[in-house]
Amino acid sequence: MSKNIWSYLLAGATRLRQQRFIRQTRQPEATQQQFLLQLLNDFQNTETGQRYQFEQIRTLDQFRQKVPVSIYKDYEADTERMLHGEQGILTPEPPLAFCFTSGTTSRQKMIAMPRKARSLRDAAKFISSAFMLQAAVKQGIPINKLLLTTSLQIHGRTSRGIPYGPLGAIDLMNTMFWQHRIFAQPMDALRIKQSRARNYVCLLFALQYRKLNTIGANFPVIAVGLAKSLEQEAQHLIHDLRSSTINPELEINAKLRATLEKQLKPAPKAADELQTILDQQGRLTPALAWPCLRYLITAQGVPSEFYAPQIKEYYGDIDIFGGTYASAEAVYGIYPELNSDASVLAINTNFYEFIPEAELDEIYPQVLLAHQLKEGQRYNILISNYAGLFRYNAGDIVEVTGFYNQTPRIKFIRRLGGVVCSTVEKTTDYHIAQTMEQVAARCSIPLVNFCVTLTDDCFPPAYAFNIELQADASPHTDLPGLLTEFEQALQNANQTYKMERQHAIPPPRLRVLAAGSFERLKQKLMDGGMPEYQLKILNLTDRRNYLDGLSVEQELHYQMDTESYVSNN
Repeated sequence: MSKNIWSYLLAGATRLRQQRFIRQTRQPEATQQQFLLQLLNDFQNTETGQRYQFEQIRTLDQFRQKVPVSIYKDYEADTERMLHGEQGILTPEPPLAFCFTSGTTSRQKMIAMPRKARSLRDAAKFISSAFMLQAAVKQGIPINKLLLTTSLQIHGRTSRGIPYGPLGAIDLMNTMFWQHRIFAQPMDALRIKQSRARNYVCLLFALQYRKLNTIGANFPVIAVGLAKSLEQEAQHLIHDLRSSTINPELEINAKLRATLEKQLKPAPKAADELQTILDQQGRLTPALAWPCLRYLITAQGVPSEFYAPQIKEYYGDIDIFGGTYASAEAVYGIYPELNSDASVLAINTNFYEFIPEAELDEIYPQVLLAHQLKEGQRYNILISNYAGLFRYNAGDIVEVTGFYNQTPRIKFIRRLGGVVCSTVEKTTDYHIAQTMEQVAARCSIPLVNFCVTLTDDCFPPAYAFNIELQADASPHTDLPGLLTEFEQALQNANQTYKMERQHAIPPPRLRVLAAGSFERLKQKLMDGGMPEYQLKILNLTDRRNYLDGLSVEQELHYQMDTESYVSNN
C-alpha cells in the first residue's frame, strides 16, 4: 500500500462533504433558514423545546420573540441534571460526551455533545481536511505524516459511563482506526498524562520520520512550546533514538512505558544525522530536524499574531493552516486555504445571529443574520445548535474580511470578556495586538511572552506591561525606550485611551518578570484544571491575581510630564 494511502482515504471521505458545503456557501440565507427549522423540529420534545413552544415556531420573528438570548449560566443547572443521567432536557438524545471549555476568560463550562452535534463537528473537520489536502496537492507536496501531541486524557465518566473532559481528548477518542495512519506517533503516546513526557515521546517517534512534513498544535503557543521541548531535550532524544529507549527520568506509567518501548525501533542513521545538525548548528529546531517540514496546522486570528516571529524562528518559512475555528460549544468557521487568518462561516453546523460590536452596550441592539453582514465590520456571535444551545452568546468578536461565494469570511478578533478598563477607555485584545505589532516594527524585542494588566495600588489603576525577556537578551536592553514605545503604540491603537491618559489614567509601568515566569504560569493554569491543549496565555486581562506568584525583577514607572523614569529593582 502507498505510504500516503491515508491521504487518499481521507480525500475520498471528505470530497463530497466539501462539495456540498461549497454549494451551501452560494445560498447562506436558505441554508441557515433550513438549518434552524430542522433544529427546532428535532428539539421540540426536549424541556427547552416545550418551554419555548418550538412546535409553534414557523418564522425567524417567532423564534426571536419566544427564545431569549442566553449565556452559559442559563444552562448550568440543566447540564448538571444531564450529568446525573436525566434525559430529554437540553438534547433529545443522551450525549455521547460532555466537553469542557478552556475557561480562559470566564469560568470553565461543560457542553453536551449528542450524536448529531458530533456528526456535524466531524463533517466540518472533514471539509477542512479536504481544503488542506487540496492545497497540499496544488503545491505538489502531499502530506505524509502528522506530529500531534494533544492529550488523550479525559477527566472521568458520569454514573452512566459518559466521558467528560477536554474537547481534544473527546475528538481523538472518536477518530476512526484508519485515520490513525496520519500520526507520526502511536496513539498510546497521547495517553501519557504529564505534558513534558508526552511531548518528548511524541517527538521521539516523529524523529524517526526524517521526511515528516506536517505538525499540528491547537494554538501557536503550543507549537512554540513543542519546538522548545525539542531544543531542550535534543541530546536525550538523539540518545533514545539510537538505542530505542525512553528517558527513564520521564514521568510515565510503567505499563504504558513498556508498551511504547516495544513500538520503538532503533534508528541509528536518523540519530547520526540529527547529531551532526546539533553539532553544526548548536541547536535542534523543527525546521532543522525535519528538512521536508512544510505545514503547521494551528489556530489563526489576532491573538495568534504575537507568536508569528517565534514560529518563524523555530519552523522557518512554513505554510500555516487554521483547520477549523472552533470551541467546545461549536465549530464557527472552516479555513479554505493556507496562510489565511479568515475562515468561512460554517453555515451548516449552527444557526447564527450577529450583534454589531458598536451596539453591544445597547439595551435593544440590532441583531443580524449571516447574509446581512458587511465587510470590515465586527460582530458578537450568537449560536443555536445541536448541543442544545439556543441564541447562545458565544462571547467571540469576529471581523468580516470578505466573502466566500455569498458566505462571510470571519477573523477571530477577541473574546467578549477580553477588555481592560481603567476609566472608560475599553482596551481590547485587538488594541493590544495592534500595539505589539507597532512596537515590534520599531524595535527588536527578545520577548518570551507578555501580559497587560492593571495595577492595584492606585485609583484609577495604571496599565502594567508585564514582559519576560529571552535568556540571551542583552542586559543593556533599552527598557525606558521600550516603555515609551508601548505607551505611544497603545495611544495610537486606542484613541479613547489616549484622551483618558491626558487627565485620568495614571502613567503606565513596565514590569520585567523573572526568567521562566510564563512557564510557571502555564503550569499554574494546568494545575488549576486547564487542559494543556486548551492552554492560552492571556495577553490582556482584568484579573488582578492572574500573575500572582511571579517574581518582578524590575519595574519602571513612566512620567510623561518630565519624561523621566523611576526604576524599582
